[in-house]
Amino acid sequence: VSRTAPRYVQSTVDFLQALRSVMKLCSFSAVCDSILMWSHYGSNHQGFCIEYDIGQFDPGDAFLKNLYPVVYSRELFDLTPWAEKLVTGQREEFNEMFPLLAVLQKFAGWAYENEWRYVQFQEAPNPNRVSPVPTPSRVLLGAKMPESRMKELIAICAAKRIGVWQMHMSSDKYELLAVPMSV
Repeated sequence: VSRTAPRYVQSTVDFLQALRSVMKLCSFSAVCDSILMWSHYGSNHQGFCIEYDIGQFDPGDAFLKNLYPVVYSRELFDLTPWAEKLVTGQREEFNEMFPLLAVLQKFAGWAYENEWRYVQFQEAPNPNRVSPVPTPSRVLLGAKMPESRMKELIAICAAKRIGVWQMHMSSDKYELLAVPMSV
């Protein structure tokens, strides 16, 4: 091992940290009626879900261009070959976008989420993580949402002309049903 190896290792770590500082990532799901997901991510059915109809977007929309499906696997994603190219200086074979594959990997046990990730790389580090998003097609309220929060969200959605639906537990099956609310 040469004396310069630690410098290369440190430069790789520095590069990965810099990459992290220029990346924006947001997770979405193609599933709105999963009891498990409402329990995990919807504050035990007291939260809300914002739905976007991506079929209505222009194919060239910047939001769509940065939206990728998650790849579910039982194997860990290995960045070693990529990092070795960075460390050894094999720039001709180096692909800066390779880390994108790493952020799109997830354990196969989570496949029921049908997750998509919005991933955007900025030109320079920016502490502002805000990105414009499209107008939601509807908002779904949790089956156990408190009345006060429900009224607040309904008022916001009415002002923005966004449809509001509420989730209800089926009386004879383990499933959630979305029912439109009049606003």
